[in-house]
Amino acid sequence: MKTAVLFSGGKDSIYAAYKAKKAGHELICLIAIFSKNKDSYMFHTPSIKKTKTQAKVMETPLIIQKTK
Repeated sequence: MKTAVLFSGGKDSIYAAYKAKKAGHELICLIAIFSKNKDSYMFHTPSIKKTKTQAKVMETPLIIQKTK
């Protein structure tokens, strides 16, 4: 099954991507939400800027969406 992972760059989303691939799913992309509010309670922000590098190392396309 083709799969996308909502990806914050934190340990939980990295583990979710790992588990999806291990289960035999085709990880076609990662999706990152960049919040303009660095103190956001809705979106994980501490590692979000690292997602570009992580996606490159994982050789997986990254879709970035921005929100307030």
